[in-house]
Amino acid sequence: MPKITRDDLAAFARLSGDYNPVHIDKTYASFFGTNIVYGIYQVFYILEQILQQLPGDSTQNLDSIKMHNLTPARYSLTSLNAEFPNALFVNAPFSLHKLDEQLTGGGA
Repeated sequence: MPKITRDDLAAFARLSGDYNPVHIDKTYASFFGTNIVYGIYQVFYILEQILQQLPGDSTQNLDSIKMHNLTPARYSLTSLNAEFPNALFVNAPFSLHKLDEQLTGGGA
């Protein structure tokens, strides 16, 4: 299972300029137990996983993410809806099970 580390969050903070202490300061975040992963970082992570699984010549329509094929190797993000019902903590294992179900058509 993947884990997002403090080093990942520190690199993202440098890239984005978002130094909110709940994400990068271990002492400040101790109130929550540990640092919380940026919501947008989670979105980018999921988008990366989707792009790695998309065939080069198809259009994907998910309930909350719509991608339209522009060329065999190029996609355009036209819509995004993300919800974060629970915090994702640094170094906590997580699963993309629901995403896998949407991509493969599986699930209950």
